[in-house]
Amino acid sequence: MSPFDDAWRLLKMPIVPDSYTQPNPNNPHYHRADFEMPDIRDKPPNQRASLPLGYSERDRPRYAGKKASLQGNYNPEKKEFDIRMLGFDRYGTPPTLPDNMGLLIDNPQENYRQLSTHALTRRHGVATAMMDMLSFLREKYGFEPAKPTNLTFEGDRFWGDRESWPVRDEL
Repeated sequence: MSPFDDAWRLLKMPIVPDSYTQPNPNNPHYHRADFEMPDIRDKPPNQRASLPLGYSERDRPRYAGKKASLQGNYNPEKKEFDIRMLGFDRYGTPPTLPDNMGLLIDNPQENYRQLSTHALTRRHGVATAMMDMLSFLREKYGFEPAKPTNLTFEGDRFWGDRESWPVRDEL
């Protein structure tokens, strides 16, 4: 990994280390990890996601430190990965996150990868965490981690000329 990759990994570490599990013994292809929303309130506006038309900054949920669930599933019949970021706080506080913060569907056989994140949670590491989970699962099931086919302008600049995503050691 390059020095930039190392620095980026330290800055964008919203997956809680050692939280990865396979919680369902009846479904060995289901995987889960905890995600902690970083506090972006002190970041300058140019480092926050631009909000959709009709929203203001007060509409952005105050969710710094809230836990969410990163869930990955592999379907061996379709050879397809489904990664979801579900917003909830497992510690009993009322949920303050959108129900579905992100979705990544990946089919290595058809070279099809679609990534989407909820507008209010962009620039919080949601897409990065989903790519971390996907690269981990792809390696586990014998597929090369690969670049999504529908990136935003910023996402495309971030990927640059890389065609694969590094697998994080903490997972």
